[in-house]
Amino acid sequence: MPDRSRHHTLLWSVVGVLGMLAVIVLLGVIKGPDGQPLLDPEGAFSQVIMTAGLIAVALIPTLRRTQKDAAAAKEDAAVAREHVANDHVDDEGKPINLRTDLDDFRTEMRDLVVDGLAAMREHTDTQFDGVRSDMRGIRRDVGRNTDGVERARIRQDAHEKYSRRVVARLEQKIRNIADAVDLEDTTPTPPKEAPPS
Repeated sequence: MPDRSRHHTLLWSVVGVLGMLAVIVLLGVIKGPDGQPLLDPEGAFSQVIMTAGLIAVALIPTLRRTQKDAAAAKEDAAVAREHVANDHVDDEGKPINLRTDLDDFRTEMRDLVVDGLAAMREHTDTQFDGVRSDMRGIRRDVGRNTDGVERARIRQDAHEKYSRRVVARLEQKIRNIADAVDLEDTTPTPPKEAPPS
């Protein structure tokens, strides 16, 4: 197909150039009111040849590059066609179909992902159940500790009240004893001096 289009393009280019030359010749033959040809054929031919040369110089490298790119694309397409063709066989001699292989691979991957997600969810649920159980145990232990601290505080308050009563009674007894004993009688007196001999 690319060969036909290139052939048609070349054919139309030749027809276009020939048509332009025919117009130049025709305008060179027809004379104007002053008796001169409408177009100077020699100048027009030289202009056409120069313009065609400039266009050819600009287009030929582009056409060559396009031709090389098209040939490379054709080779790549042939390689791709070879790779995706259904005429390959595996080691056992079974035909390999790329579409079937891709569908099977997609199914396997989907099953793997679904199974993996299910296993991950089961593992996560198990871990969360363990965490919930641990949290209940911690709450129970904190509750017991809170109850024990409360009982210890009550015992400490009772002990403090009892200790204050005991200290108050001891202070009272010490005051009573102090009042009962005259401390002036117990004050030591210095010995009298002996008479000189």
